[in-house]
Amino acid sequence: MKKVISVFFVVLSVFLMGNAYQDLEINIEEEVFLQEQPILEYEDILLFKIDNPYAKAEEDFVLLDPDNMDVTPVIKNDRTLVPVRFISENLGFDVSWDSKERRAVMSKDDISISCKTDSYEIYVNEKRISLDVPSMIINDRLYVPLRAVSEVFDNNVSYKKRMIMVSQSDTSIEQYEIEQLSKLYSEFVKIKKLQEFREDENSMEKWKLSKRLIDHIVYFHDKTIPSIEFNYFPDHKDIPQEVYYHAHLAVFLDLVKVESGDFDAYYNLSFDELNKTLENFVDVFIDNPDFNYKDKNNVEEDILNIINKNIKDIKDEHNIRASVYDFSKDLSISYNGTEKFYPASLTKTLNLLCFLEEVQAGNLDLESIYKLEESDKFVNDSEVIGAGNLRFEDEGTEYTYRSILNRMVSSSDNVAANITIDILGIDKINSFSKRFELEDTIIYRKFYEMNVSKAVNHSTTVDLNKMLILLENRLVVNDDLSSLGIEFMKETYNKDRIARYAPDNVTVANKIGFLQRLSGDMAIIYFENREPIALTVFVEDKYRRSIKTEEVNDIIGNLSGEIIDYFSLDSMPSLYINGDRIDKNAGLRFIDKRPFIKYHEFLGEFPKESVVIGGEKYISLDCFAENTEYSYLLRRFPLNAVSIR
Repeated sequence: MKKVISVFFVVLSVFLMGNAYQDLEINIEEEVFLQEQPILEYEDILLFKIDNPYAKAEEDFVLLDPDNMDVTPVIKNDRTLVPVRFISENLGFDVSWDSKERRAVMSKDDISISCKTDSYEIYVNEKRISLDVPSMIINDRLYVPLRAVSEVFDNNVSYKKRMIMVSQSDTSIEQYEIEQLSKLYSEFVKIKKLQEFREDENSMEKWKLSKRLIDHIVYFHDKTIPSIEFNYFPDHKDIPQEVYYHAHLAVFLDLVKVESGDFDAYYNLSFDELNKTLENFVDVFIDNPDFNYKDKNNVEEDILNIINKNIKDIKDEHNIRASVYDFSKDLSISYNGTEKFYPASLTKTLNLLCFLEEVQAGNLDLESIYKLEESDKFVNDSEVIGAGNLRFEDEGTEYTYRSILNRMVSSSDNVAANITIDILGIDKINSFSKRFELEDTIIYRKFYEMNVSKAVNHSTTVDLNKMLILLENRLVVNDDLSSLGIEFMKETYNKDRIARYAPDNVTVANKIGFLQRLSGDMAIIYFENREPIALTVFVEDKYRRSIKTEEVNDIIGNLSGEIIDYFSLDSMPSLYINGDRIDKNAGLRFIDKRPFIKYHEFLGEFPKESVVIGGEKYISLDCFAENTEYSYLLRRFPLNAVSIR
């Protein structure tokens, strides 16, 4: 009975098509009935896809109607309709047509099924079965609602993601795993596109193909085409506006190729080019592609490869922790970045931020005078030793708070750091840490406080990098105070770690940390032609033995030097306004995960959200949303750009 159902649909479509042509006074009934239709060899399952002219059984695809590629399953008035002729013939039904009654009759063994054009009824052995939508002629073929396949022919019919399964068993397409389902869907797309090319060799213009392939990905994987574009082509004005983002995403996902940077929207792909594109599409489609720039450019993979290469000979003896942040892409990369450890003097950056916040609030004054006391040189009975020279200065010597902060940072002065802790209080510092989501950073002790009853300070390279981001992006205090803190770091006397092998054309603002068993450095690295990066690297002996300072400094220096070189090769996007290039460097950076660019006079004077960084105004791209469409780069090929329209 199940085979009977499928056969009915095919025959019915043929008969109704013939009758429709009779209404046009074109008698093609005999021609239609005598046309030879493809037969699929199958035991259980037939597969179809909405708006696709193919059916599949096992590994075989055949056209539903070799003479009419418009014969496909369709959706009309929110109902799925299928052409019955193909299904009927594959189920072995004999078909006759009553042109006077406009009725198709399908018979097999003791089963007789009849259907009249535009009727809400189908008869199976004289038993009436009602339809929720009528049978109808579409593309010169008879179509019936999908539900009738199940109700009339006693087959199991299932539907998912615009694909239809007609099964003679209880098998349902809803049982398919997502990978199996996506493979099936993408194969239907591929074979249809190849057939379209065979029908018309000029049918595969690059822009049209890009739109169709991206639309399939968006539909199947429930994605949204970003309103922010990922690419910029010199011939962007030739791309039809309605597929502008589709074109960029198609290149971004390596579905279509570009030559000399141009997209060539109206270029017709050859068969070999189309076949290769569709093979790529199937692979990409099954993988559920990410429209995210960070994954596509493999920056994370590249940086981790650099780290692994540099530490492969020492990682058995040392714990290595490293975190990198790229301000121009809002991209964070870490190696053991969330492991907690004693960070030595690197938490002095936390003291700096908290102190500057109090200055901005008016609770402290940088020009206030502090008189050094002998007790500042001790914590309980323990002498505060290590870096810095305040421990050698006379009691009563006067310093401004500005000078105390500078010494704490640039000379890593431990006495100065403890003075800031006394002024602020440990509770305020930890409260600051919590407010700014430095979740793994806690201060329990002052420097050289040997009280064994207290827990040890701890942090992570991820948190330490966050401190640098807070400072550089002016997320805690204004530009003047942030710039002051960064100047202290630029003046750090020790440039023998992160800056050890850095090129001369970069500036390193850093804060060092050192004990006998560990060495670390955290820094904001400024480039000539791109936005900065933040980098924190820490090396600790696994067995708490004394490290060899020069050896460890060389490890940090080599690792940092390669990372700096890597980012220095990443050129910044140009600024385009209404298609015209205004500036070679848009100054794109992310602040609190939102994109900003350097202000340019061509951007006009309407109100804009802005942040001042290093004396330069950065404008939020979000502020253009109500006035114009805007876009910015998500990958480096073929041309970096921020485009404001």
